[in-house]
Amino acid sequence: MAGKKENRDGSLKTFLLTFLVCIFSCFIAYILWYLFRRPVDVAPPQPQSVEEVRIVPPVEVMPEEEPEVVVQPQPEPEPELPVQIQPEPESEPVPEPQPEPEPEPEPEPEPEIAPVVDIVEPQPPEEPPATEAEEAALPEASPLAPLPPAFSSVEAHVDEVIITGSDAPVYDDDFFASFFVSGSDTLQYDDGLYYFDYLVDGELMGTLEVLFQGEERLMNTGELRIYLSDLLTDEAYALLLVDGVGDYVSIDHFRDNGVAVDYDETAFTIDMTFGVDAMPERVISLAGGRGRRTFSLSGATTLEPDFFSWRAGYNLYTNLDWTFDSDVFNWSLSLSVSNYLNFGPVNFDFFYNMSLRNGRFDFNWNSYRFYYDFIDQGIRLSWGNVYGFGLSPSGTPVGIQFEKGYGYGTIESPYNSHREYLTVTEESYLQIIRNGRVIFTRTLQPGNYRIQDFIFDSGFNEVELILTPTRYLDGIDLSSDAVRNDPAVQARLAEVSYHQYFDMAYDSQLLAAGETLFGGSFNFGRTLVDVGDEASATGVLLRVSPFYYYDYHFDDITLSWYQDVGLTDEVTLMSDFSVRTYKDHDKDRTVSIGDVSLSLRGAWQAGTTTLSFDTRLDSSSLFAMPDIRLSLDHSFLFDWQYFRGVSLSLGWSNDAYNDGDGDELSMRLSFSGSVGFLRYSLSGNIAIAAYDFTRPVWRLSGSVGLSPMRGLSLSAGMTVSQGISPSNRGVQVYGYLSASFSFGGVGSGSYSTNFQSQSLSTSFSVGNRDSFALNISGFEFDDPLGHSLAGSWYHSSDLASLSLRASAYDHYNRLSLSASLSTASLFSGGLFGMSRSVRDNFVLIRPFDSLRGADVQVARSNQGTPVDVQNFLGTASYSSLSTFQRNNIVVYVTGDDEFAETQTFAYELTPMHRSGYSLRITVPQVYTVTGIVSEDGVLQTTFSSPVYRLEVDSSGQEVLVEDISLYLFADQDGRFIISGATPGTYVFDYNYDGRWYAVRFTVDELADDEIRVYDFGTVDITAQTVAGCAPSYGALVDYAGVIDITAARMTDSATFWNELFPPLSVEEIQQDFVL
Repeated sequence: MAGKKENRDGSLKTFLLTFLVCIFSCFIAYILWYLFRRPVDVAPPQPQSVEEVRIVPPVEVMPEEEPEVVVQPQPEPEPELPVQIQPEPESEPVPEPQPEPEPEPEPEPEPEIAPVVDIVEPQPPEEPPATEAEEAALPEASPLAPLPPAFSSVEAHVDEVIITGSDAPVYDDDFFASFFVSGSDTLQYDDGLYYFDYLVDGELMGTLEVLFQGEERLMNTGELRIYLSDLLTDEAYALLLVDGVGDYVSIDHFRDNGVAVDYDETAFTIDMTFGVDAMPERVISLAGGRGRRTFSLSGATTLEPDFFSWRAGYNLYTNLDWTFDSDVFNWSLSLSVSNYLNFGPVNFDFFYNMSLRNGRFDFNWNSYRFYYDFIDQGIRLSWGNVYGFGLSPSGTPVGIQFEKGYGYGTIESPYNSHREYLTVTEESYLQIIRNGRVIFTRTLQPGNYRIQDFIFDSGFNEVELILTPTRYLDGIDLSSDAVRNDPAVQARLAEVSYHQYFDMAYDSQLLAAGETLFGGSFNFGRTLVDVGDEASATGVLLRVSPFYYYDYHFDDITLSWYQDVGLTDEVTLMSDFSVRTYKDHDKDRTVSIGDVSLSLRGAWQAGTTTLSFDTRLDSSSLFAMPDIRLSLDHSFLFDWQYFRGVSLSLGWSNDAYNDGDGDELSMRLSFSGSVGFLRYSLSGNIAIAAYDFTRPVWRLSGSVGLSPMRGLSLSAGMTVSQGISPSNRGVQVYGYLSASFSFGGVGSGSYSTNFQSQSLSTSFSVGNRDSFALNISGFEFDDPLGHSLAGSWYHSSDLASLSLRASAYDHYNRLSLSASLSTASLFSGGLFGMSRSVRDNFVLIRPFDSLRGADVQVARSNQGTPVDVQNFLGTASYSSLSTFQRNNIVVYVTGDDEFAETQTFAYELTPMHRSGYSLRITVPQVYTVTGIVSEDGVLQTTFSSPVYRLEVDSSGQEVLVEDISLYLFADQDGRFIISGATPGTYVFDYNYDGRWYAVRFTVDELADDEIRVYDFGTVDITAQTVAGCAPSYGALVDYAGVIDITAARMTDSATFWNELFPPLSVEEIQQDFVL
């Protein structure tokens, strides 16, 4: 009987292995077919791989030329033009422009229409072209209005994205674009670097650096080469960007060589239009310009990171624990510190903690790591405590590793490699429809086009490109779904529109064709050995603490490598290889282990399938069967709310993989959905060991949830399972019920039960800084005091966060109290700051001199509202910066005086990984100058004047220089107020009795920081002494003399403004509001 059972098991094992091999073979065959399959682009009646659409004017065919089928319409009573679909020259056949083959209609008389649209394929001639009569000409439509520009880049996958294009998109993100300039016909810019949006044929390419030198406008040659290298012909590239071209090239250089340049200094855009001879192919990106996120702030000061910066996070934790019945008391105090140092391009991270437990002190240096980023390649090189990929040595390994990733530099993940090509010789309207939804529209001018960066939905995508000459669209708005789906419109456009199709299966976990990510490592083991236990060490000892050694195991080394490759846009190959060699000191032998993991993931019409193979080879059992595991996972995609998220997994592992427990088969199935407001999910898995179907290990879980009202959520679930161990051979049933509720964001609570014990928790917040929580768990009616009770309080400030927690359990026989304090410190460029938490990059801002102690706010240039930043001992810190991207920030500094003006500073910075910046802000002391002007006691209320600074030129003569930031005018009381005057001598113009006088006054820097106002009182011009005027003054105005005035008093801002505008009392305010 035993022999029969053994034969039966062997036959069953053979059958199952054969079945799995067949599944794997079918899947590999399908992947290979899908790998070498080209997407089908259909232009009926025959498919083609790459198509070109050429819209050309009609060509009259003479009767004596080679025979062709030409269908002439019958003449109408009124004279009309014949309609013909003419072929191109002999070398190219002409397919019909219908999406599907149909019988040709009989020619009928038709009204006059515009010239013909011919569809031309770049293929060798196969058969004579077919022709048919067109329908009546359709009216021409006006172009679509462009959408406002998007400030953020589109992700690699966005569901239901609609991107609407137009002939000339307008981009206007310049910080100063909203400023109104009055009294000047032209804008004036200082010399320096500015940043423009760069467009080619209306398509945004990115940001372009432009150098202003007087009247010259010079573009950065290096950036132009990056944008245009793949678009221009070799001859045009050499002519425009190589021959005789320096670091910067003028706009006129492009214009002189036949390039149309639309330069807009107000909108800060440069749009170039190249001829077909220079740019044979134009690029349309459906993802939009990624360079949009790197736009610059015109006129901003560029900040460079400090060579050294240090960011550290601290967590102080203490715990007190009492056990009353045994009179046991334990306490502990620990400090964990995370340090992140930057030395130019090299970063150094190290972590340690100190603890004091019941009087015993311990120090532990946890780990350290150096790393350097190759920014242009997106590769990070790390050395120190690195764990590698796959197998790892003992303890905390030490070694070196490298890895390519999109977070390590400026490279970006490509959307996909799919391209569509069109050649258009007549203005046409392009629509791109994905799964029945229009995602892109654009009016195309004649030229060759490459359409790329398609954005797909997860699952199967059917994409249609429709090209219609605009002369047929007058009065037809194809952007409207109702108009586009109108059968009459579709029938009329079917004859004149070109349709191109392709399909694509997409999954966000797949790589684009040709895309690759990889990494490798080499490391060896390192363990800890306590002082006094040196005899247990098996490697090289290094004393690093009064309490322990590092034990380096140079005989325990690991090599690992992984690589993911996009074979196509729909298939990705993932591979992992690792080898470990170590010394088995118990058996005095060297053991080598090798792990190999291969996975092939592909997306197709039915979803995403992943085929995986894992094996391990061990030198200790070299001739034995290696560990093997095979798995097949598939995720079905259903766009149906009642049934979605279906996944199926099949697996097999051999006896060696399962440590001698026999081969194992496994299967898992899960799905979810919703019916109205009821949500549900079901999952089940089963494992069969040693092909013994009488003892399966299985588990079945299900859950439902609903929200009957806002703020209330109910859920229930049940799990039924059966194990294989002797203690778990029977069927186990577990169920639960739970309810959660919230109170408008202020508080929340939850209740759950598994029918044996109950749990109840609640929490509420007080403002944005404090929150409280209370939790009762493990409550049983048979043992009411057996539960646990815990309460906590959390407080958050700008500089730190604090949490306190108290808990009681074990029938209230044990009490535990704990507290945790977290904060962070920053150092860069000699400045020190504190904050509650810090991101990778930060800026320390220190106001000096007259701004000392001022409030600081910072705003990103693409965000409207500035935010208050943490201030510690006069230094503010800001860390909302993006790595490897150009960041534009505006800093607002307001003095502690309630009447102080807000100073604004704009900066541009491009941080690498964990960069620190130091910013010292200071401005000269500024004062307010005020007074009242009269003539013989009559207040002068209608005069105004520029304000000049009195300076000394190189020859030593006094000259007047107009200060455009200051201006003087008198109000209805004759009072003038000049704000923002720095120390110096000033002059303004005054006309008396038909003659001009220079009124001169001096503003001195005062020792008292509170005194900010020079009050000249009432100045009677007729009572002033007139002095002689220096000849150099007349360079601006022919003055009759100079009148010197002096301040009647100097006071603080609060006194002056309260005298000028007395504040209302409470009684006056109440009286004003009495009806």
